[in-house]
Amino acid sequence: MVGNCIELFRSGLLTSFLRFISFFGDGVWIPVILTIIVAMIFWFRKEKAFAITLAIAPLVGQIVKSLLKNYFQIPRPEAFGCNVLTTYADKYSFPSGHVIFYTVFFGLLAYWAWENRKGVYAWALLAVSSLMILLVGYSRIYLGAHWHLDIIGGYVVGGAILTVAILLYEYWERKNVNR
Repeated sequence: MVGNCIELFRSGLLTSFLRFISFFGDGVWIPVILTIIVAMIFWFRKEKAFAITLAIAPLVGQIVKSLLKNYFQIPRPEAFGCNVLTTYADKYSFPSGHVIFYTVFFGLLAYWAWENRKGVYAWALLAVSSLMILLVGYSRIYLGAHWHLDIIGGYVVGGAILTVAILLYEYWERKNVNR
């Protein structure tokens, strides 16, 4: 069997905060967030290669997530009578789509902020992006949407996609600089 329910200390304020953390990974918001951020980088910063990378990599993550969920078909904690504080679009839990999306999307933003760390805005983006990546895993367990292995799997899959995206972006940048 998958495991026992994880009993966590819960409070109204903590629940609201962790729902807010998970909010950005809810299915309907992913295309909205991607469109706004990518458009801002594309038009205001004129960094087309990074904007394209930021648009494509999280979508690849969502495709991989769907393929893995349908392959493994591991039920969510709710199926075992666990106390759940959130709703979700699909019935399978492995890997966590929120964790994959946050690792890829906020990981790319953190990478970009690190590469452009000239000013308070870049440092703030780096800090917020890193916090979002760290907090989303706990939020998904706390809200009862995932098992701990779903979270670990999400970080591994997301980290792999993030690494490939950064390598491809850097290759693309080097190739265009040498022209």
